[in-house]
Amino acid sequence: MVFIFELCRNKLGKWVLGVVVICMAKGEESIRVFVSPEIKERFKASCFYRGINMSDVASKLIEEWLAVNPPPEPQKTRKETIAELVQQNYYKLVTQSQIKLENLQAIASGKEPSKTDLKRIAEVLGIEEDQLEKM
Repeated sequence: MVFIFELCRNKLGKWVLGVVVICMAKGEESIRVFVSPEIKERFKASCFYRGINMSDVASKLIEEWLAVNPPPEPQKTRKETIAELVQQNYYKLVTQSQIKLENLQAIASGKEPSKTDLKRIAEVLGIEEDQLEKM
């Protein structure tokens, strides 16, 4: 149950505090839509005349719109490689890891790191060693 408090003028022009109570079915979310006062009143009257809920009509219209305008497919994220991770953090690894420069260059080029180098990369970058092993 949601309570909305609004300060508005009554028909006599006096300010009054209005309370709107909204009861939503479990699992439903609310959205806020801004339309002109004329559209709101026509929509409200039309729904009332037909004995249907404004939210049900809006929900159906949104579903119909989404059927024609589906959201884009989520981008498939590819797995980052250790080489890319080393390339992105090269300066930090050179200055903080105590890994030989030639080893870092080889790893950045795609060579598999030694267990010791993997451990040092994990420590400097704050990544779990087993997570790096999965890369």
